[in-house]
Amino acid sequence: MKQYYVLLFFSIVYLVGTSCTLTQPEATSNTVVVKETVEPEEPVAIVVEPDPEPTTKIFHTSDMADLDANFNFSVEIPAQWEVENVADIQSLNFYDPFADGDNNLNKSQIFVRYFLAQEFLTLTTVTIHSSSDLIVNGHEAVEYDIEKKAGVADFPSQPSWRNQRHTVTDIRVSPNSSVFYVFGQRPGLDQAMLDQFFQSLTIAD
Repeated sequence: MKQYYVLLFFSIVYLVGTSCTLTQPEATSNTVVVKETVEPEEPVAIVVEPDPEPTTKIFHTSDMADLDANFNFSVEIPAQWEVENVADIQSLNFYDPFADGDNNLNKSQIFVRYFLAQEFLTLTTVTIHSSSDLIVNGHEAVEYDIEKKAGVADFPSQPSWRNQRHTVTDIRVSPNSSVFYVFGQRPGLDQAMLDQFFQSLTIAD
């Protein structure tokens, strides 16, 4: 009988132990996959800058109709300048349309004439304050600081500044030529621009 109770005791212990065994649940994955969001790149705007406006242009006397045949040269001038033929005194007027003045002559920046001679000449109607010999692109030249004499009538068909003190540069076309160009320069004209003008001057012999 005692053995019966012992056996019963162990049977109960076994059943209780079995029923109390906890079954561990299978592990489940709790990993959250986060996808990186890549923002689309904004398109890069390509700005094409327009070509800058030219600041100078080349003037050829051959491009001007009805011009005296003794004018035969080309020169670089500011882009805004214009050139007109002052036919009644065989002259060229380089003028700035945006300059002060009531007409093209009074907007003149450089006024060009010519004379025929065997040597450099000066007018008796002007006072020569100074002169200096030059070479302009291989051509003999003389620069004068001149002023119209008091009592002398104003020069007709010319800019008003031609009646004031100003600088002129006479250039001989060639040693064998009798043609001399006279480049009158408006007082106060930018020296750098003036230097460029004469450096670019190409005279046909």
